[in-house]
Amino acid sequence: MKKVTAKKKESFWTSFPGILTGVASLVTALTGLLYFYFLIQTKEKGEPISPPAVTVLPTTPADLAEQPPPRPAPAPAATGILVKVTAKPRVKAGDDTKIMVTALSRDGKAVLPQARVDLAATAGYFEETRSLQISGFTDKDGVFKAKWETSKEAVPKGAKTTVEFQATITLGNQKAHGKSAITVIGD
Repeated sequence: MKKVTAKKKESFWTSFPGILTGVASLVTALTGLLYFYFLIQTKEKGEPISPPAVTVLPTTPADLAEQPPPRPAPAPAATGILVKVTAKPRVKAGDDTKIMVTALSRDGKAVLPQARVDLAATAGYFEETRSLQISGFTDKDGVFKAKWETSKEAVPKGAKTTVEFQATITLGNQKAHGKSAITVIGD
């Protein structure tokens, strides 16, 4: 005959899930005690407990009317850069010309080398980029040069049109603009 032995039932607190539950309960209890300890310490020192900040936004037209008007943005500061854009005043359709952008100090006495130049034309193209725009830097004399061209078909024979050039010079955190125009004559 086989002997049947009764298996002893283990307690929940001795099982792995029971141990985890016990540790979690202990951590929660200690956290609560620490919170109340620091709360009491703060009150005893007389330090105010500040409530969370709340921002109330206007929600009705009447609330919006009570708001002060927005302040205008400050005007941009005058830059210390003078921009000169020069070219021949007249060009025949199909010809090219040199466009020069010069960066000078505001009083016109000092050249500004290594200034970034962004140059754009309203028609034709710059030979180096084959587009309406070109960028680069001024040389030691404060000058940036670009060769610009128009096609023969751009202007009918006997007619003329104006092409404008806009230059932006950037040096550090300063920017300045200059422009020029030339007349293209149909040949």
